[in-house]
Amino acid sequence: IWHFDADKALTSDPDNAELLFVAAQARVKAGRDQAKALVLIERALSFDSRNAAYRALQEKAKAAAG
Repeated sequence: IWHFDADKALTSDPDNAELLFVAAQARVKAGRDQAKALVLIERALSFDSRNAAYRALQEKAKAAAG
């Protein structure tokens, strides 16, 4: 459910790194759409490449996506 809210918010603010992170995190936690989660978190990292939470989620998403 979270990712739907974050996805909706992203339509009005697609360059918001925190929203991208939340949308990716929801997918990783739910175990759904890992490829999309990876795309989202990599986009978040393009805005804030030093964010440790984003990097940690990127590793989880990579592992989950296979």
